[in-house]
Amino acid sequence: MDSLKQITFGAGPDHAPMADPNGKGVYFINGRNAGTLVLYRVGTKEFSDVVSDDATQPEFSNDGRHFAYITTREGGKNEIWIADVDGNHRVKLVSADRLETLAWSSDATKFLYGETVKRETKLYVVDADGKNLRQLPW
Repeated sequence: MDSLKQITFGAGPDHAPMADPNGKGVYFINGRNAGTLVLYRVGTKEFSDVVSDDATQPEFSNDGRHFAYITTREGGKNEIWIADVDGNHRVKLVSADRLETLAWSSDATKFLYGETVKRETKLYVVDADGKNLRQLPW
Protein backbone atom coordinates (compact mmCIF):
# COMPACT_ATOMS: atom_id res chain seq x y z
CA MET A 1 0.00 0.00 0.00
CA ASP A 2 1.30 3.45 -0.90
CA SER A 3 1.62 6.05 1.82
CA LEU A 4 1.96 9.82 1.84
CA LYS A 5 4.35 11.81 3.96
CA GLN A 6 4.04 15.50 4.75
CA ILE A 7 7.36 17.15 3.90
CA THR A 8 6.56 20.84 4.41
CA PHE A 9 4.66 22.82 6.98
CA GLY A 10 3.46 26.39 6.89
CA ALA A 11 0.77 28.87 7.63
CA GLY A 12 -2.20 29.30 5.37
CA PRO A 13 -4.24 27.10 3.09
CA ASP A 14 -2.96 24.48 0.68
CA HIS A 15 -3.89 25.14 -2.94
CA ALA A 16 -2.88 24.43 -6.55
CA PRO A 17 -2.18 20.69 -6.27
CA MET A 18 0.60 19.51 -8.59
CA ALA A 19 1.47 15.89 -9.33
CA ASP A 20 5.02 14.81 -8.57
CA PRO A 21 6.79 14.22 -11.93
CA ASN A 22 7.85 10.77 -10.71
CA GLY A 23 4.29 9.83 -9.73
CA LYS A 24 5.14 9.55 -6.05
CA GLY A 25 2.89 12.20 -4.55
CA VAL A 26 1.18 15.54 -4.76
CA TYR A 27 2.66 18.95 -3.98
CA PHE A 28 0.68 21.98 -2.86
CA ILE A 29 1.41 25.67 -2.66
CA ASN A 30 1.09 26.60 0.99
CA GLY A 31 1.18 29.92 2.72
CA ARG A 32 -0.45 33.19 3.55
CA ASN A 33 -0.86 35.96 1.07
CA ALA A 34 1.49 38.81 1.93
CA GLY A 35 -0.72 41.61 0.65
CA THR A 36 1.96 43.16 -1.56
CA LEU A 37 4.15 42.28 -4.50
CA VAL A 38 7.78 43.18 -3.80
CA LEU A 39 10.57 43.78 -6.30
CA TYR A 40 14.13 42.93 -5.25
CA ARG A 41 16.89 44.58 -7.26
CA VAL A 42 19.90 42.28 -7.07
CA GLY A 43 22.48 44.90 -8.09
CA THR A 44 21.53 47.38 -5.37
CA LYS A 45 20.07 44.85 -2.90
CA GLU A 46 17.01 47.07 -2.53
CA PHE A 47 13.41 46.02 -1.96
CA SER A 48 10.43 48.06 -3.14
CA ASP A 49 6.70 47.42 -3.08
CA VAL A 50 5.42 47.55 -6.64
CA VAL A 51 1.83 46.43 -6.03
CA SER A 52 0.08 47.12 -2.74
CA ASP A 53 -2.89 44.88 -3.57
CA ASP A 54 -2.98 41.21 -2.65
CA ALA A 55 -1.20 40.00 -5.81
CA THR A 56 -0.32 36.51 -7.06
CA GLN A 57 1.06 34.76 -10.15
CA PRO A 58 3.48 37.45 -11.36
CA GLU A 59 4.64 36.77 -14.91
CA PHE A 60 7.51 38.90 -16.25
CA SER A 61 7.92 39.80 -19.90
CA ASN A 62 11.03 38.52 -21.69
CA ASP A 63 12.47 42.03 -21.87
CA GLY A 64 12.09 42.43 -18.08
CA ARG A 65 10.23 45.73 -18.46
CA HIS A 66 6.67 44.59 -17.70
CA PHE A 67 4.83 42.04 -15.64
CA ALA A 68 1.32 40.67 -15.31
CA TYR A 69 -0.27 39.61 -12.05
CA ILE A 70 -3.59 38.64 -10.50
CA THR A 71 -5.38 40.41 -7.66
CA THR A 72 -8.39 39.11 -5.75
CA ARG A 73 -11.25 41.48 -5.05
CA GLU A 74 -14.27 41.30 -2.76
CA GLY A 75 -16.59 38.47 -3.66
CA GLY A 76 -13.68 36.34 -4.90
CA LYS A 77 -13.38 38.02 -8.29
CA ASN A 78 -9.90 37.90 -9.81
CA GLU A 79 -8.39 40.61 -11.97
CA ILE A 80 -5.39 40.39 -14.27
CA TRP A 81 -3.29 43.55 -14.44
CA ILE A 82 -0.24 44.51 -16.48
CA ALA A 83 2.25 47.10 -15.24
CA ASP A 84 5.75 48.39 -15.80
CA VAL A 85 8.29 46.57 -13.64
CA ASP A 86 8.20 49.45 -11.13
CA GLY A 87 4.41 49.08 -10.77
CA ASN A 88 3.51 52.17 -12.82
CA HIS A 89 1.27 52.40 -15.90
CA ARG A 90 -1.14 49.72 -14.69
CA VAL A 91 -3.73 48.36 -17.13
CA LYS A 92 -6.54 46.02 -16.04
CA LEU A 93 -7.03 43.29 -18.64
CA VAL A 94 -9.93 41.26 -17.28
CA SER A 95 -12.06 40.45 -14.25
CA ALA A 96 -13.49 36.93 -13.71
CA ASP A 97 -13.87 34.20 -11.10
CA ARG A 98 -10.89 31.96 -12.00
CA LEU A 99 -7.94 33.34 -13.94
CA GLU A 100 -4.38 32.22 -14.56
CA THR A 101 -1.42 34.16 -15.93
CA LEU A 102 0.33 32.12 -18.61
CA ALA A 103 2.90 33.83 -20.84
CA TRP A 104 4.11 36.91 -22.70
CA SER A 105 4.86 36.98 -26.40
CA SER A 106 8.59 37.06 -27.16
CA ASP A 107 8.39 40.77 -28.07
CA ALA A 108 6.31 41.64 -24.94
CA THR A 109 3.44 43.11 -26.98
CA LYS A 110 0.86 40.42 -26.17
CA PHE A 111 -0.16 38.45 -23.10
CA LEU A 112 -1.75 34.99 -22.83
CA TYR A 113 -4.03 34.05 -19.94
CA GLY A 114 -6.58 31.40 -19.04
CA GLU A 115 -10.07 31.64 -17.61
CA THR A 116 -11.82 28.62 -16.12
CA VAL A 117 -15.61 28.46 -16.07
CA LYS A 118 -17.36 25.29 -14.90
CA ARG A 119 -14.23 23.14 -15.38
CA GLU A 120 -13.67 24.42 -18.91
CA THR A 121 -10.55 26.51 -19.47
CA LYS A 122 -10.51 29.07 -22.25
CA LEU A 123 -7.36 30.73 -23.56
CA TYR A 124 -7.18 34.42 -24.42
CA VAL A 125 -4.54 36.68 -25.88
CA VAL A 126 -4.60 40.45 -25.50
CA ASP A 127 -2.29 43.31 -26.43
CA ALA A 128 -0.20 44.63 -23.54
CA ASP A 129 -2.22 47.87 -23.63
CA GLY A 130 -5.45 45.91 -22.99
CA LYS A 131 -6.75 46.15 -26.56
CA ASN A 132 -7.55 43.46 -29.15
CA LEU A 133 -8.71 40.73 -26.78
CA ARG A 134 -9.47 37.48 -28.56
CA GLN A 135 -10.12 33.88 -27.57
CA LEU A 136 -7.77 31.24 -28.95
CA PRO A 137 -8.88 27.76 -30.00
CA TRP A 138 -7.94 25.13 -27.43
